Amino acid sequence: MNIAIVDDEREQSDILKGYIDRYFCEHPLSEAYNVAVFSDGDEIIKDYEPKYDIIFLDIEMPRVNGMKAARTIRKTDDGTALVFVTRLARYALKGYDVDALDFMVKPVDYYGFALKMKKAVKYSLANRQKYIVIKNGADAVSVSERDIHYVEIFEHNIIYHTERGEFKVFGTLKTAAEQLGDDFVACNRCYLVNLRYIEGVTDNMVTVHGEELIISRYKRKALMEAVVAFWGKRGGGGGIIASLDRVLLRRRFCPHAVGVYACRHDVARKTQVFRPRIDNRCYRHIGRRILFMDVG
Repeated sequence: MNIAIVDDEREQSDILKGYIDRYFCEHPLSEAYNVAVFSDGDEIIKDYEPKYDIIFLDIEMPRVNGMKAARTIRKTDDGTALVFVTRLARYALKGYDVDALDFMVKPVDYYGFALKMKKAVKYSLANRQKYIVIKNGADAVSVSERDIHYVEIFEHNIIYHTERGEFKVFGTLKTAAEQLGDDFVACNRCYLVNLRYIEGVTDNMVTVHGEELIISRYKRKALMEAVVAFWGKRGGGGGIIASLDRVLLRRRFCPHAVGVYACRHDVARKTQVFRPRIDNRCYRHIGRRILFMDVG
């Protein structure tokens, strides 16, 4: 596990490094861990590569502050767990703009750190990239699950629609589903969609990376519950828009505060769709659309 500490105060970096060593002494991993220390935001974003599982990022730094560094990191790495470290709690609200997992207020005590570290380690292990090998005759290509938009079955061929293009192999959708993780959900009998790339859901269509796919009546409920659970698990980000036909929503607004659970709206129909509670998120009624939006 690779961990980075970015802080212009050497004393604070040393404290966090000591806490990390103590944490893994008390909670051993089945793998080695490495800690890299950077004294300013410009150091970590220079030639940045998405190799860190967890990044502890100070917000106030002289050359490149933590928020600017985080935005740069997110351009190429949406999987690392960002944990902001700051002297002022109000700065932490801005962390949701970059899908920060959590924040800590200086001075950081070990008990508080251990709770945040446990959460970050759990998130990191659950969100590591998994690669699958797509074989077609003598040819084989390794593709990250995260880079797959959706999988299609057509005339006994599986078509993987990915960031690198399309890959076609002989097989069944069931075989593909067994290879892929829980982030892939069927929207009908012909498609498995990656929840990460869902941009919107209308009455009978789901938009995945700019392409509209049909949702079958029997798959709709499971798909909507999976979308809500996925973004709830991530604890931020999203901007998913769902248009639900004949759903009546009483508008309420969540208070702008960190750690507040989403409001539980009264929905006349299909209430089961919105049962999962989403941290730091609220639903806002806009016409016949429901916008999942970040608080703060």
